Amino acid sequence: MVEEVKEAFSDAPIQEFTSCKELAIAIKINEKAIKKSKQDFNQTILLKDCYILAEQFTYNPERTEEPLFIMVMSENPFQVIKVDLPVKKIENIKPLYKTFEYSISGTNSTELLFAKPVKVNLTLQLTIFFNEETGKVVTNLVLDKVDEKAELETAKATKEEVLKIIKDFPFLIGFVGIKKMIIPILFDDDAVFQEIKGIDYSTFTGKGFSQFLTRVEIYGESSRQEIKVPVFITKPKIYVNMSNLDKEAVTLMRAMNYQVDNYTFDNNTTFIPILFGDISKTISDLENSNQISELKMATYVNSIIVKEYKEQIEKLIKNNPLSIEDIKEISMTTDEIKVFTQIASMLIKDKYKFKKEDLQIMKAIFNTKTLLADNKPFVSRDIETLLSVIAFYNVAKTKNPEYKESQSQSLSDTIKAIIDRQYQIPFVDFKNMFIKDYGVSEKKFEEIVGNVIENEGFIEIRQQENKTGPESENIILTKSIETFLGE
Repeated sequence: MVEEVKEAFSDAPIQEFTSCKELAIAIKINEKAIKKSKQDFNQTILLKDCYILAEQFTYNPERTEEPLFIMVMSENPFQVIKVDLPVKKIENIKPLYKTFEYSISGTNSTELLFAKPVKVNLTLQLTIFFNEETGKVVTNLVLDKVDEKAELETAKATKEEVLKIIKDFPFLIGFVGIKKMIIPILFDDDAVFQEIKGIDYSTFTGKGFSQFLTRVEIYGESSRQEIKVPVFITKPKIYVNMSNLDKEAVTLMRAMNYQVDNYTFDNNTTFIPILFGDISKTISDLENSNQISELKMATYVNSIIVKEYKEQIEKLIKNNPLSIEDIKEISMTTDEIKVFTQIASMLIKDKYKFKKEDLQIMKAIFNTKTLLADNKPFVSRDIETLLSVIAFYNVAKTKNPEYKESQSQSLSDTIKAIIDRQYQIPFVDFKNMFIKDYGVSEKKFEEIVGNVIENEGFIEIRQQENKTGPESENIILTKSIETFLGE
């Protein structure tokens, strides 16, 4: 074997490939080498994790109908390679399409065929030799064996890890997705998107179902024909880059099956739309529209989210989507996740850092029915007030064990007890907690607290007797804040 051949194939008895494109390139390299060396080349190929896209037939009246070749597709639907079939047809091929070079009058069937993608490993025999008579290199890539590959479920340990991430950070749900649901991801900037590794997404163009199809040419003995392939059928989930998410697109993604010519494909893919835009404007648009209910649950991403949760995000991207039954395993419902994603979106909009505990406190102390179900506009001033209450509570429970969550009364009752007793905490501790937990500057903190104290009257500063300077100030939550927190 000449040196150029060795660059394409090793001396191993079986050469493995997982991409049609890589195999085709290796064959091309060998063809050039064989043309120079005039040596015959034989190699057994294992093409792994692929799909038999189409089986091409010819018809000869003097013989029975015989297959001629198959088109093999690797995971990327745009990568295909032609493989010859032996004279004796191999049975368990299970192609997505069966095409005919010539048709006999009256034999065309209008019956819809259900095509299910079957992942296979193919053993192929590759032979390349130089034909002295024609002066050309002849290449034969012939199918030898088909092994259907059973899909392994996500390992239990991996699944538990994914579920723990969702339980701790439900606002990241869009990255893993839930089967049969549309949960979009909105990035506030393309640069933020580029920070995340592992998202392999498609950009759909066109209108209607045509945007979900790619076209593959099948070459016959004397002509060629084109078949249309749904670009997503082999994938458990697919991230889609979209300029907007209208009702028609959602309806298409949600469809149970798709008809392409005389073939019907089940839709087992979870679509995860990716959009880029202003988070604040998007939330405002959602509050004013009930046309697409799925958008009430969404994952919003800015630079803070990527910085804080990059590791968790990339783990979710690598895993298959969860089912509603999976979510039940962590004692959560989709409605709860919807609440958490919506509250988180409001914090993300104003670029606050936060923990899940912050979301839980908000959910516990605020009237979520008014906040979420009735689409009440939730403005930045409301967030400022809620964060002030949470920061106050977090300081209070570190200084007074009576206010910790372990006590029997509800969190809402605990907050009200703090208000009723006019419990005081040092202003400097409140300030340090607020700046540390929510990632704001000192200037931003002063602006926020100024709004809550002066404009809303929900916090009051009290001067300690016989003390001066910053350490002399205490703050309390005023009685008027109970009207904001609701029942």
